[in-house]
Amino acid sequence: MKHLGLLLLVLFASVSMMAQKSAVSSADYELEVEKPNFDKAKQKIDEAVSHEKTKDWAKTYVVKAKVYRNYHQKKKEDQKLLDEALTSILKADELDIKGDAKGKKKLRYRPEIVREMELLRVAFINAAVDYYKEKDYKNAHLTFVKALTIDDAEAYKTSELNKNKGTIDTAIVFNTGVTAYYAFDGEDKEMIEPTVKYLTLAKEYNYGGVDLYKMLLTLHRDAQDTVAYVNIVKEGMETFPDEAVFLRELVAFYVKKGDPEPALLYLTKAIEKDPNNATFWFAKGTFHDQLGELEEAVKCYKKILELPDADSSVKLDANYNLGVLAFNKARDLDQIATEEKDYKKYKELDRVASEEFVKCIPYFENCIAIDPENKNVLDVLKKIYYRLTRLDQKYNTLYQEVNEKLKTLQ
Repeated sequence: MKHLGLLLLVLFASVSMMAQKSAVSSADYELEVEKPNFDKAKQKIDEAVSHEKTKDWAKTYVVKAKVYRNYHQKKKEDQKLLDEALTSILKADELDIKGDAKGKKKLRYRPEIVREMELLRVAFINAAVDYYKEKDYKNAHLTFVKALTIDDAEAYKTSELNKNKGTIDTAIVFNTGVTAYYAFDGEDKEMIEPTVKYLTLAKEYNYGGVDLYKMLLTLHRDAQDTVAYVNIVKEGMETFPDEAVFLRELVAFYVKKGDPEPALLYLTKAIEKDPNNATFWFAKGTFHDQLGELEEAVKCYKKILELPDADSSVKLDANYNLGVLAFNKARDLDQIATEEKDYKKYKELDRVASEEFVKCIPYFENCIAIDPENKNVLDVLKKIYYRLTRLDQKYNTLYQEVNEKLKTLQ
Protein backbone atom coordinates (compact mmCIF):
# COMPACT_ATOMS: atom_id res chain seq x y z
CA MET A 1 0.00 0.00 0.00
CA LYS A 2 2.88 2.35 0.78
CA HIS A 3 4.41 1.66 -2.62
CA LEU A 4 1.06 2.24 -4.27
CA GLY A 5 0.67 5.59 -2.43
CA LEU A 6 4.14 6.67 -3.55
CA LEU A 7 3.36 5.63 -7.12
CA LEU A 8 0.11 7.60 -7.08
CA LEU A 9 1.99 10.63 -5.73
CA VAL A 10 4.57 10.43 -8.53
CA LEU A 11 1.83 9.96 -11.11
CA PHE A 12 -0.07 12.95 -9.74
CA ALA A 13 3.06 15.14 -9.92
CA SER A 14 3.68 13.94 -13.44
CA VAL A 15 0.11 14.66 -14.47
CA SER A 16 0.33 18.09 -12.84
CA MET A 17 3.52 18.86 -14.73
CA MET A 18 1.99 17.64 -17.99
CA ALA A 19 -1.07 19.79 -17.36
CA GLN A 20 1.03 22.90 -16.97
CA LYS A 21 3.18 22.11 -19.99
CA SER A 22 -0.06 21.55 -21.84
CA ALA A 23 -1.06 25.10 -20.89
CA VAL A 24 2.16 26.38 -22.51
CA SER A 25 1.47 24.34 -25.65
CA SER A 26 -2.12 25.52 -25.67
CA ALA A 27 -1.00 29.18 -25.52
CA ASP A 28 1.36 28.53 -28.41
CA TYR A 29 -1.38 26.75 -30.36
CA GLU A 30 -3.77 29.69 -29.98
CA LEU A 31 -1.41 31.76 -32.12
CA GLU A 32 -1.39 29.28 -34.97
CA VAL A 33 -5.12 28.81 -35.56
CA GLU A 34 -6.95 30.67 -38.32
CA LYS A 35 -8.52 33.13 -35.88
CA PRO A 36 -6.10 33.44 -32.95
CA ASN A 37 -7.51 34.19 -29.54
CA PHE A 38 -4.79 36.46 -28.21
CA ASP A 39 -6.48 37.12 -24.91
CA LYS A 40 -6.79 33.39 -24.23
CA ALA A 41 -3.17 32.79 -25.26
CA LYS A 42 -1.97 35.55 -22.97
CA GLN A 43 -4.07 34.25 -20.06
CA LYS A 44 -2.70 30.70 -20.41
CA ILE A 45 0.94 31.72 -20.69
CA ASP A 46 0.65 34.14 -17.77
CA GLU A 47 -0.69 31.25 -15.67
CA ALA A 48 2.18 29.00 -16.77
CA VAL A 49 4.80 31.64 -15.91
CA SER A 50 3.45 31.97 -12.37
CA HIS A 51 3.02 28.22 -11.79
CA GLU A 52 5.63 26.39 -9.74
CA LYS A 53 5.85 23.53 -12.27
CA THR A 54 6.61 25.65 -15.34
CA LYS A 55 8.08 28.93 -14.08
CA ASP A 56 11.63 27.65 -14.59
CA TRP A 57 11.03 25.95 -17.95
CA ALA A 58 12.78 27.63 -20.87
CA LYS A 59 9.94 26.74 -23.25
CA THR A 60 7.51 28.74 -21.10
CA TYR A 61 9.42 31.94 -21.77
CA VAL A 62 9.91 31.22 -25.45
CA VAL A 63 6.13 30.96 -25.81
CA LYS A 64 5.55 33.99 -23.59
CA ALA A 65 7.83 36.06 -25.81
CA LYS A 66 6.00 34.79 -28.87
CA VAL A 67 2.55 35.49 -27.37
CA TYR A 68 3.42 38.99 -26.21
CA ARG A 69 5.09 39.89 -29.50
CA ASN A 70 2.07 38.72 -31.49
CA TYR A 71 -0.31 40.36 -29.04
CA HIS A 72 1.50 43.63 -29.62
CA GLN A 73 1.66 43.33 -33.40
CA LYS A 74 -1.86 42.06 -34.07
CA LYS A 75 -3.73 44.17 -31.54
CA LYS A 76 -1.39 47.20 -31.68
CA GLU A 77 -1.12 47.33 -27.93
CA ASP A 78 1.46 49.40 -26.05
CA GLN A 79 5.24 49.08 -26.10
CA LYS A 80 5.33 47.34 -22.71
CA LEU A 81 4.25 44.10 -24.38
CA LEU A 82 7.35 44.09 -26.58
CA ASP A 83 9.49 44.94 -23.58
CA GLU A 84 8.02 42.00 -21.70
CA ALA A 85 8.64 39.79 -24.72
CA LEU A 86 12.30 40.82 -24.67
CA THR A 87 12.62 40.06 -20.96
CA SER A 88 11.02 36.68 -21.56
CA ILE A 89 13.23 35.59 -24.46
CA LEU A 90 16.35 36.58 -22.55
CA LYS A 91 15.05 34.56 -19.60
CA ALA A 92 14.43 31.63 -21.93
CA ASP A 93 18.01 31.82 -23.15
CA GLU A 94 19.31 31.91 -19.58
CA LEU A 95 17.30 28.84 -18.56
CA ASP A 96 18.14 26.98 -21.77
CA ILE A 97 21.85 27.41 -21.10
CA LYS A 98 21.43 25.96 -17.58
CA GLY A 99 19.36 22.99 -18.69
CA ASP A 100 16.98 21.13 -16.39
CA ALA A 101 17.24 20.67 -12.64
CA LYS A 102 19.91 17.99 -13.17
CA GLY A 103 21.89 20.20 -15.55
CA LYS A 104 20.86 18.13 -18.57
CA LYS A 105 19.00 18.96 -21.78
CA LYS A 106 21.01 22.14 -22.27
CA LEU A 107 20.35 24.29 -25.37
CA ARG A 108 17.30 22.16 -26.16
CA TYR A 109 15.30 25.20 -27.26
CA ARG A 110 18.11 27.16 -28.90
CA PRO A 111 16.57 27.06 -32.43
CA GLU A 112 13.22 28.36 -31.14
CA ILE A 113 14.92 31.04 -29.04
CA VAL A 114 17.03 32.32 -31.94
CA ARG A 115 14.01 32.35 -34.25
CA GLU A 116 11.95 34.32 -31.74
CA MET A 117 14.85 36.71 -31.16
CA GLU A 118 15.00 37.40 -34.90
CA LEU A 119 11.28 38.16 -35.07
CA LEU A 120 11.35 40.24 -31.91
CA ARG A 121 14.34 42.20 -33.20
CA VAL A 122 12.41 43.11 -36.35
CA ALA A 123 9.43 44.12 -34.23
CA PHE A 124 11.60 46.49 -32.19
CA ILE A 125 13.14 48.03 -35.31
CA ASN A 126 9.70 48.58 -36.83
CA ALA A 127 8.44 50.12 -33.59
CA ALA A 128 11.50 52.39 -33.45
CA VAL A 129 10.87 53.55 -37.01
CA ASP A 130 7.23 54.31 -36.10
CA TYR A 131 8.39 56.39 -33.12
CA TYR A 132 10.84 58.20 -35.39
CA LYS A 133 8.11 59.05 -37.90
CA GLU A 134 6.08 60.48 -35.04
CA LYS A 135 9.16 62.53 -33.99
CA ASP A 136 9.19 60.75 -30.65
CA TYR A 137 12.96 60.50 -30.81
CA LYS A 138 13.62 59.42 -27.24
CA ASN A 139 11.36 56.37 -27.50
CA ALA A 140 12.76 55.65 -30.96
CA HIS A 141 16.24 55.61 -29.43
CA LEU A 142 15.25 53.42 -26.49
CA THR A 143 13.53 50.97 -28.84
CA PHE A 144 16.57 50.74 -31.13
CA VAL A 145 18.62 50.00 -27.99
CA LYS A 146 16.38 46.98 -27.34
CA ALA A 147 17.02 45.71 -30.87
CA LEU A 148 20.74 45.99 -30.14
CA THR A 149 20.19 44.13 -26.85
CA ILE A 150 19.06 41.16 -28.92
CA ASP A 151 22.07 41.55 -31.21
CA ASP A 152 24.26 41.25 -28.13
CA ALA A 153 22.42 38.24 -26.66
CA GLU A 154 24.62 35.15 -26.49
CA ALA A 155 22.14 32.89 -28.28
CA TYR A 156 21.64 35.30 -31.15
CA LYS A 157 25.19 36.40 -31.81
CA THR A 158 26.76 32.90 -31.59
CA SER A 159 24.13 30.65 -33.14
CA GLU A 160 24.73 29.14 -36.57
CA LEU A 161 21.01 29.68 -37.12
CA ASN A 162 21.61 33.43 -37.18
CA LYS A 163 22.43 34.37 -40.76
CA ASN A 164 24.12 37.56 -39.49
CA LYS A 165 26.28 35.74 -36.96
CA GLY A 166 29.44 37.60 -36.08
CA THR A 167 28.45 40.85 -37.81
CA ILE A 168 27.45 44.23 -36.42
CA ASP A 169 24.36 45.91 -37.80
CA THR A 170 26.06 49.27 -38.22
CA ALA A 171 22.91 50.89 -39.63
CA ILE A 172 21.02 50.14 -36.41
CA VAL A 173 23.96 51.32 -34.29
CA PHE A 174 24.03 54.57 -36.27
CA ASN A 175 20.27 55.09 -36.03
CA THR A 176 20.40 54.45 -32.30
CA GLY A 177 22.88 57.31 -32.05
CA VAL A 178 20.95 59.55 -34.46
CA THR A 179 17.68 59.23 -32.52
CA ALA A 180 19.53 59.97 -29.27
CA TYR A 181 21.02 63.03 -30.96
CA TYR A 182 17.61 64.31 -32.02
CA ALA A 183 16.25 63.57 -28.54
CA PHE A 184 19.07 65.68 -27.05
CA ASP A 185 18.32 68.77 -29.15
CA GLY A 186 20.47 70.88 -26.86
CA GLU A 187 18.20 70.37 -23.86
CA ASP A 188 17.84 66.74 -22.72
CA LYS A 189 21.25 66.37 -21.08
CA GLU A 190 20.76 62.69 -20.26
CA MET A 191 20.85 61.94 -23.99
CA ILE A 192 24.42 63.23 -24.40
CA GLU A 193 26.07 60.03 -23.19
CA PRO A 194 24.07 57.59 -25.37
CA THR A 195 24.49 59.85 -28.40
CA VAL A 196 28.25 59.88 -28.00
CA LYS A 197 28.31 56.16 -27.25
CA TYR A 198 26.44 54.97 -30.33
CA LEU A 199 27.70 57.53 -32.81
CA THR A 200 31.27 56.86 -31.71
CA LEU A 201 30.65 53.13 -32.12
CA ALA A 202 29.27 53.72 -35.60
CA LYS A 203 32.31 55.86 -36.39
CA GLU A 204 34.60 53.01 -35.32
CA TYR A 205 32.87 50.85 -37.93
CA ASN A 206 33.29 53.62 -40.53
CA TYR A 207 29.55 54.12 -40.81
CA GLY A 208 27.70 57.44 -40.94
CA GLY A 209 30.10 59.48 -43.04
CA VAL A 210 30.36 63.24 -42.75
CA ASP A 211 26.87 63.56 -41.23
CA LEU A 212 27.99 61.58 -38.20
CA TYR A 213 30.91 63.96 -37.59
CA LYS A 214 28.64 66.98 -38.01
CA MET A 215 26.25 65.59 -35.40
CA LEU A 216 29.04 64.88 -32.94
CA LEU A 217 30.57 68.33 -33.33
CA THR A 218 27.16 69.96 -32.85
CA LEU A 219 26.49 67.81 -29.79
CA HIS A 220 29.83 68.64 -28.15
CA ARG A 221 29.47 72.32 -29.02
CA ASP A 222 25.95 72.52 -27.57
CA ALA A 223 27.04 70.53 -24.51
CA GLN A 224 29.99 72.95 -24.14
CA ASP A 225 32.48 70.09 -24.07
CA THR A 226 35.35 72.09 -25.58
CA VAL A 227 37.95 69.33 -25.62
CA ALA A 228 35.68 66.79 -27.32
CA TYR A 229 34.42 69.47 -29.72
CA VAL A 230 37.88 70.48 -30.91
CA ASN A 231 38.99 66.86 -31.21
CA ILE A 232 36.03 65.81 -33.39
CA VAL A 233 36.34 68.91 -35.56
CA LYS A 234 40.04 68.24 -36.17
CA GLU A 235 39.32 64.57 -36.85
CA GLY A 236 36.55 65.53 -39.26
CA MET A 237 38.88 67.94 -41.04
CA GLU A 238 41.48 65.18 -41.48
CA THR A 239 38.94 62.54 -42.50
CA PHE A 240 37.02 64.79 -44.91
CA PRO A 241 39.58 67.33 -46.18
CA ASP A 242 37.20 68.53 -48.92
CA GLU A 243 34.44 69.37 -46.43
CA ALA A 244 34.83 73.06 -45.56
CA VAL A 245 32.46 72.86 -42.58
CA PHE A 246 35.14 71.49 -40.21
CA LEU A 247 37.70 74.13 -41.07
CA ARG A 248 35.07 76.85 -40.67
CA GLU A 249 34.10 75.43 -37.29
CA LEU A 250 37.71 75.46 -36.13
CA VAL A 251 38.21 79.00 -37.37
CA ALA A 252 35.01 80.14 -35.63
CA PHE A 253 36.12 78.44 -32.40
CA TYR A 254 39.47 80.22 -32.23
CA VAL A 255 37.96 83.50 -33.39
CA LYS A 256 35.40 83.32 -30.58
CA LYS A 257 38.07 82.26 -28.13
CA GLY A 258 40.22 85.19 -29.20
CA ASP A 259 43.32 83.06 -29.62
CA PRO A 260 45.26 84.74 -32.46
CA GLU A 261 48.00 82.24 -33.35
CA PRO A 262 45.91 79.09 -33.97
CA ALA A 263 43.18 81.27 -35.46
CA LEU A 264 45.60 82.68 -38.03
CA LEU A 265 46.93 79.20 -38.79
CA TYR A 266 43.49 77.82 -39.64
CA LEU A 267 42.34 81.05 -41.28
CA THR A 268 45.27 80.81 -43.69
CA LYS A 269 44.24 77.25 -44.55
CA ALA A 270 40.62 78.31 -44.90
CA ILE A 271 41.52 81.16 -47.26
CA GLU A 272 43.59 78.77 -49.41
CA LYS A 273 40.43 76.72 -49.92
CA ASP A 274 38.07 79.69 -50.21
CA PRO A 275 40.03 82.79 -51.28
CA ASN A 276 36.92 84.88 -51.93
CA ASN A 277 35.49 84.45 -48.45
CA ALA A 278 35.37 88.01 -47.08
CA THR A 279 34.56 86.81 -43.56
CA PHE A 280 37.82 84.82 -43.43
CA TRP A 281 39.82 87.82 -44.64
CA PHE A 282 38.19 90.08 -42.06
CA ALA A 283 38.88 87.66 -39.21
CA LYS A 284 42.48 87.28 -40.37
CA GLY A 285 42.88 91.06 -40.47
CA THR A 286 41.41 91.37 -36.98
CA PHE A 287 43.92 88.91 -35.52
CA HIS A 288 46.86 90.58 -37.25
CA ASP A 289 45.55 93.82 -35.76
CA GLN A 290 45.47 92.25 -32.27
CA LEU A 291 49.05 91.05 -32.66
CA GLY A 292 50.19 94.52 -33.71
CA GLU A 293 50.92 93.36 -37.26
CA LEU A 294 49.22 96.40 -38.74
CA GLU A 295 50.58 96.13 -42.27
CA GLU A 296 49.23 92.60 -42.58
CA ALA A 297 45.90 93.73 -41.10
CA VAL A 298 45.65 96.51 -43.69
CA LYS A 299 46.36 94.02 -46.51
CA CYS A 300 43.54 91.77 -45.31
CA TYR A 301 41.03 94.60 -44.99
CA LYS A 302 41.94 96.00 -48.40
CA LYS A 303 41.56 92.55 -49.93
CA ILE A 304 37.91 92.58 -48.85
CA LEU A 305 37.36 95.82 -50.78
CA GLU A 306 38.60 94.04 -53.91
CA LEU A 307 36.07 91.21 -53.61
CA PRO A 308 33.01 92.07 -55.75
CA ASP A 309 30.74 89.59 -53.99
CA ALA A 310 31.71 90.53 -50.44
CA ASP A 311 28.74 91.23 -48.19
CA SER A 312 28.11 94.94 -47.62
CA SER A 313 28.27 94.52 -43.83
CA VAL A 314 31.75 92.98 -44.09
CA LYS A 315 32.83 95.76 -46.44
CA LEU A 316 31.53 98.31 -43.93
CA ASP A 317 33.56 96.69 -41.14
CA ALA A 318 36.67 96.49 -43.33
CA ASN A 319 36.39 100.17 -44.29
CA TYR A 320 35.79 101.15 -40.68
CA ASN A 321 38.85 99.23 -39.44
CA LEU A 322 41.01 100.70 -42.20
CA GLY A 323 39.76 104.15 -41.22
CA VAL A 324 40.44 103.51 -37.53
CA LEU A 325 44.00 102.30 -38.21
CA ALA A 326 44.68 105.42 -40.28
CA PHE A 327 42.96 107.64 -37.69
CA ASN A 328 45.07 106.20 -34.85
CA LYS A 329 48.25 106.89 -36.79
CA ALA A 330 47.13 110.48 -37.51
CA ARG A 331 46.14 111.04 -33.89
CA ASP A 332 49.55 109.85 -32.66
CA LEU A 333 51.31 112.22 -35.06
CA ASP A 334 49.01 115.03 -33.96
CA GLN A 335 49.95 114.38 -30.35
CA ILE A 336 53.65 114.58 -31.20
CA ALA A 337 53.06 117.85 -33.04
CA THR A 338 51.27 119.47 -30.08
CA GLU A 339 54.18 118.57 -27.81
CA GLU A 340 56.79 120.13 -30.12
CA LYS A 341 58.23 123.42 -28.75
CA ASP A 342 59.96 124.49 -31.93
CA TYR A 343 57.34 126.34 -34.03
CA LYS A 344 58.91 125.47 -37.38
CA LYS A 345 59.10 121.81 -36.50
CA TYR A 346 55.58 121.98 -35.09
CA LYS A 347 54.21 123.32 -38.40
CA GLU A 348 55.83 120.49 -40.32
CA LEU A 349 54.56 117.85 -37.93
CA ASP A 350 51.09 119.42 -37.98
CA ARG A 351 51.09 119.26 -41.79
CA VAL A 352 52.08 115.58 -41.80
CA ALA A 353 49.40 114.77 -39.20
CA SER A 354 46.79 116.66 -41.26
CA GLU A 355 47.69 114.62 -44.36
CA GLU A 356 47.21 111.41 -42.36
CA PHE A 357 43.78 112.61 -41.18
CA VAL A 358 42.84 113.25 -44.82
CA LYS A 359 43.76 109.64 -45.62
CA CYS A 360 41.16 108.43 -43.10
CA ILE A 361 38.27 110.20 -44.77
CA PRO A 362 37.59 107.89 -47.80
CA TYR A 363 37.23 104.83 -45.57
CA PHE A 364 34.70 106.46 -43.28
CA GLU A 365 32.84 107.98 -46.21
CA ASN A 366 32.63 104.48 -47.73
CA CYS A 367 31.03 103.36 -44.48
CA ILE A 368 28.43 106.13 -44.72
CA ALA A 369 27.71 105.14 -48.33
CA ILE A 370 26.81 101.68 -47.02
CA ASP A 371 25.11 102.81 -43.79
CA PRO A 372 24.15 106.52 -44.04
CA GLU A 373 22.88 106.75 -40.45
CA ASN A 374 25.77 105.08 -38.66
CA LYS A 375 26.27 107.38 -35.66
CA ASN A 376 29.69 106.00 -34.71
CA VAL A 377 31.11 106.67 -38.16
CA LEU A 378 29.48 110.10 -38.41
CA ASP A 379 30.91 111.05 -35.02
CA VAL A 380 34.43 110.08 -36.14
CA LEU A 381 34.02 112.06 -39.38
CA LYS A 382 32.84 115.06 -37.37
CA LYS A 383 36.08 114.98 -35.32
CA ILE A 384 38.24 114.60 -38.44
CA TYR A 385 36.52 117.44 -40.29
CA TYR A 386 36.82 119.70 -37.25
CA ARG A 387 40.54 118.90 -36.95
CA LEU A 388 41.08 119.74 -40.63
CA THR A 389 39.26 123.10 -40.61
CA ARG A 390 42.60 124.83 -39.98
CA LEU A 391 43.97 123.11 -43.09
CA ASP A 392 41.12 124.08 -45.43
CA GLN A 393 37.80 125.85 -44.82
CA LYS A 394 35.94 123.30 -46.97
CA TYR A 395 36.19 120.96 -44.01
CA ASN A 396 34.26 123.46 -41.91
CA THR A 397 31.29 123.05 -44.25
CA LEU A 398 31.57 119.27 -44.05
CA TYR A 399 31.82 119.50 -40.27
CA GLN A 400 28.60 121.54 -40.12
CA GLU A 401 26.75 119.09 -42.39
CA VAL A 402 27.76 116.07 -40.30
CA ASN A 403 26.95 117.90 -37.08
CA GLU A 404 23.43 118.71 -38.33
CA LYS A 405 22.89 115.12 -39.44
CA LEU A 406 23.89 113.79 -36.05
CA LYS A 407 21.37 116.11 -34.41
CA THR A 408 18.57 114.69 -36.53
CA LEU A 409 19.55 111.15 -35.52
CA GLN A 410 19.50 111.83 -31.78
